[in-house]
Amino acid sequence: MIAKAEDELSKAIIKLMLEEPFYAHFLGQVTRIITTDVSTAAVGLKDKNLCLFVNPDFFLKSLKSPEERIAILKHEVLHLVFYHLYRFIGEKNSNNAYLNNLAADLVVNQYVDPWPLPEGAVLLNTFPRLELEPEEDLAYYYEKLIEAKSSCNQKLEELSSKLEESTDAAQKEELDNEIEDWEKMREILEENDNSKIWTDDHSKWSEDPLDEISRQQIDNVVTKAKDRMQPKDWNGAPGWLKDHIDGIEARRKPKVDWKRSLRIFACNASRTKIKGTMKRHSKRFGAPNPGVRIKRFQKLAIIVDTSGSMVSDDIVSSLFAEIHAIWKTGAQVHIIECDSTVHRTYDYSGVTPQFVEGGGGNDCDPAFEYLWEYRKRGLIDGCLFLTDGWFDKPTIKPPCKLLWLITEYGTDEYTEFGSSVFLN
Repeated sequence: MIAKAEDELSKAIIKLMLEEPFYAHFLGQVTRIITTDVSTAAVGLKDKNLCLFVNPDFFLKSLKSPEERIAILKHEVLHLVFYHLYRFIGEKNSNNAYLNNLAADLVVNQYVDPWPLPEGAVLLNTFPRLELEPEEDLAYYYEKLIEAKSSCNQKLEELSSKLEESTDAAQKEELDNEIEDWEKMREILEENDNSKIWTDDHSKWSEDPLDEISRQQIDNVVTKAKDRMQPKDWNGAPGWLKDHIDGIEARRKPKVDWKRSLRIFACNASRTKIKGTMKRHSKRFGAPNPGVRIKRFQKLAIIVDTSGSMVSDDIVSSLFAEIHAIWKTGAQVHIIECDSTVHRTYDYSGVTPQFVEGGGGNDCDPAFEYLWEYRKRGLIDGCLFLTDGWFDKPTIKPPCKLLWLITEYGTDEYTEFGSSVFLN
């Protein structure tokens, strides 16, 4: 059965590629797992990778057509696109997970068309008396469902009283219909089995709220899916998807013109090498003597402040957008993740890490100590320190030119040994 489910899953993705390639390209970057660990289909994390989990019995027997299978795949991708994997709104302990699940399905099921969802799927018209607005986010629907659940019994009592007092036949019929709608809604909101509501499996969702590293992990998949689309397919994509991806790209766009900033920062530090080239002739000796080309080298160390004040905000995502912009200018970039100690060091290769290590206090000295050791392996043309500036005065001088890059609400009080630039 597993092999059959894998085959049908592949067929559904191929059909998606032909009809709505964004979702197929998205699924191409997600690990697909056929398993009985979920009751229907689910998205979640495994070893910090985004995964799609599919129950083979559900996929082959419960879904009535290939079109319904495609609807489920699109449904699951949309949960990831809208960050629903990180379920909780506000404080985790105060969150009603069941109503959160309903709210999440209310969001994504609006965009599954033209594929048919399974019978009983949650739609806006499932709650006709709430007059829910379309194309809102999870928080909006969650709050509406919370309010409805808390007022359901009182509303039914009020309607019953009006029905007893009414003598008008048309009014009684309207009240009967309204009472029936509220009773059905109460069954759903109180998770009554008689409600016959269908939702996918959300058991693999994270119990942690969305942070910027997790957001960037999903955003990377979204933007790569968009980049792999043909221009004609992207032009035909729905407006809401274009707006969503435009928002991601705007958020990731660097705030600093690094081509200019790096030219100023490294003008006295970069190394050069003279190399012969036949693409131009010698100005002194003429043809056929080769000319010369001056090649510049630039090796930068970038210290990323991973202290608690940095990791908890929308800062890490913007910092790596800046790092990527530096790397694209041709510089070799060596990353140092540090709070009160150096956690990880690695060469940046154009791929944003899924996480940064830290979350503790902030101390510049361990990073500068590491730089002195790293410098023994070769020259460093300069160092950038990405931080909010909230640390004690450093006591160790770095072994190279230093530029402090300070976040919008940071401070440059103790940014010694070099100049500083604010990201604002």
